[in-house]
Amino acid sequence: MAGFEKPSFVESLAAKIDGANATFTAKVAGNPPPEVTWKLNDTVIASDDPRFTTSQSEDGTVVLTVEKVAELGNAGYTCELKNRLGSAMKKVNINLGGPAVPKKTADGQDIILPKFEVPMKPVIEKIKGTFSCKVSGFPKPVVKWFINDEEISTCDLYSISEGEDGTHTLLVPDLSELGTVGYRCEASNEGGTVKSQKFELKVPKKSENQKPRFLQQIRPQMDGKTAKFTAKVTGLPMPSIDWSLNDEPITGEDPNWRVETSLETGETSLYVQDISVVTPAKYTCKASNKSGSCSSTVSIGGQEGKKEESKERDERAARFLDQLKHEVQGSDLLLFAKISGDPAPVADWFINGERQEDNGTSIKTTYSQDMRVTIWVQDFKQYKNAEYKLLIYNSKGSAKNRLELTINPNDPPAPTTKDIDFGPMRPKFVEPLVPLITDKDIKIDGRVSGDPMPDLVWVVNDVPLSPTDRRFNIEYSPDGAIVFHFVNLFKLIGTKVSVVCTAVNNKGESTSRVLLDLTNFRSDLFPSSAFAHSEEKPVPGKAVYEFATVVPTQTVTWFVNEKPYTEEMKKYFNLTFDFDTLEGVAEVFRQPPGMEYADIKCIINLFDCEEILTHRFDFTKIQFFEIPVFVRPLTILESTDKSCKMTAEYKGFPDPSVEIVVDDKPASDVKFTVENCVIIVIITNVKYSNKIIICRITNDAGRDESSQTVRFAAGKPKDEPVEEPMDTSELTPCLKPMKVKPVDKTTVEFVVEYQDKPVKTTWMIDGKPVKFN
Repeated sequence: MAGFEKPSFVESLAAKIDGANATFTAKVAGNPPPEVTWKLNDTVIASDDPRFTTSQSEDGTVVLTVEKVAELGNAGYTCELKNRLGSAMKKVNINLGGPAVPKKTADGQDIILPKFEVPMKPVIEKIKGTFSCKVSGFPKPVVKWFINDEEISTCDLYSISEGEDGTHTLLVPDLSELGTVGYRCEASNEGGTVKSQKFELKVPKKSENQKPRFLQQIRPQMDGKTAKFTAKVTGLPMPSIDWSLNDEPITGEDPNWRVETSLETGETSLYVQDISVVTPAKYTCKASNKSGSCSSTVSIGGQEGKKEESKERDERAARFLDQLKHEVQGSDLLLFAKISGDPAPVADWFINGERQEDNGTSIKTTYSQDMRVTIWVQDFKQYKNAEYKLLIYNSKGSAKNRLELTINPNDPPAPTTKDIDFGPMRPKFVEPLVPLITDKDIKIDGRVSGDPMPDLVWVVNDVPLSPTDRRFNIEYSPDGAIVFHFVNLFKLIGTKVSVVCTAVNNKGESTSRVLLDLTNFRSDLFPSSAFAHSEEKPVPGKAVYEFATVVPTQTVTWFVNEKPYTEEMKKYFNLTFDFDTLEGVAEVFRQPPGMEYADIKCIINLFDCEEILTHRFDFTKIQFFEIPVFVRPLTILESTDKSCKMTAEYKGFPDPSVEIVVDDKPASDVKFTVENCVIIVIITNVKYSNKIIICRITNDAGRDESSQTVRFAAGKPKDEPVEEPMDTSELTPCLKPMKVKPVDKTTVEFVVEYQDKPVKTTWMIDGKPVKFN
């Protein structure tokens, strides 16, 4: 078998006109054989267009026959070749000496034939199908849609729309209403008509039911005494699954047996904690729906490894419908074959005689509904001289059909890959990016190959994507699978989004791009709640309420007790919303006068929708921070020749830290105690005599300080004048003790009351009269 090679033209494209018809012929080569595409004026010729006939022979000769070629006028015909290694193209222009269609319109403008600028592509979202294409031409082409070659128009089963940029869209809300049909469109103007390719979607109608069948028979996996039995079923509706042991139903009552089943995927597993509890044992998995049932059985002990199928069903031995084939994608190898059997056969793969377990990464086996089994071998270069075997079997007994594939660069027996280039390969999108839009997010899927596996560079709306961007989530698997999530669909409502992914390695790069048009999305996509979460968080000294939304917003409006949030309220509240992170914070750090509670309301708006979030702050349950204040300043309590004892009293929340400072430096050798908001300071170092000592209190709300001069009983300076005792005989007695009222951080008010009218008063600090200006 020859090695892989890019497509090429052995004989160039040539045209021959015979009467009313024209024939275009070329001879091509390539391995794998290239896919041939014919185009008219750069538009793909639909396979069902009756004006054109194509053929391809084993020697590589390709032919396009055009009937009534004169009706198409002067035109260019292109033959395009493509396989996974590359592409090639040849074009022939036909000039018939004058077109069969007018060059100009009635008002003298040039006619431009219709052309598909963007070919028709389907996007399937669960049961909804969207078919779109972009058409150009002058006069403006008329676009018609066809289902099974019958022209359609807007009705309950589908809707048709047209954009200003020439984009035409067919929307089918429920594909199952129509079942398996072919979809295509055609564009026409005075210059002619072009047709798109027909896309045939195999979708079972709602009224069509499918009997259950096993995509994978029971597979036992033993590990000592523990065992796991797995199977996979399909059907419409998805069948219910029941397990039994020796024909007795397995329930959840006995912890030795546990069943896990996914009704979405049809995968089911039976876990056995101790396989020796019952032996011999026959484990049966039965799948049932309203169309019928099927079962698969495996026996353990006595007839270990033997698999049976219910005698109620017809049985056919496992067999191959075609030869085992292979395909190389970068450093990976795909082996696949189409099989048949009833019940569906189980496949085992062997490399150099060793059975390969499916680990989901380096070895992965898949089964398709058309009975094709595939194994994906990652980095198969380590096995390049190996022998590959596929063994299939069903309830008829042991394996009776097998095929072998030898991968050996030095040995050419067919089939082989002798000329495979095991060196580096350029990146390639083996599956271009395709968007899938749901009511929660946007997902873009694709797959890339290359050796070494390429790095991915993402650009969204012409801006390189930062790895820390929280709007997106990117998954990149070792097998090249790409999943790109738009975490928040609503962030993009009303916009057009361009997503470009470039795969880069040391051999080159490849690019795939997607354009999403979300300009027509509106509030019908809103979730049941616009808020993702909300909670009040315990924060000392204040109350904080946080929330996050799942939708962006055009405006945010705050209210406190039904009154708009104003600048004056910022003395007590901080109400903010971050439009980038979609997170809001409401906090209250001080109780407004006369307010026992505060009802906070946040209103977010997006287009014609409004969502409201409310929360109540109960001030009776909140202990706010209080600025520390000295209610009794620092004063000398007692003094000796060896020590000076001072005291002060404060209030504030939380309890402040205390610091003693002398000459703007902390006095670490000055001892103090704090108890019940009373500070006792004891100074024993005579170096502080006659110095001013400062007591400073600090908490999260603020700071205050009080000062006093240190005096020891025998520590007065000799030149200090002797203080004369004050005559208090004429002073009016006080009714009550002196009151001390803190005004602010720097002011304290002292108040006294007298029996009679105010008389002359003298104020003293530390025994010295105070003179007032």
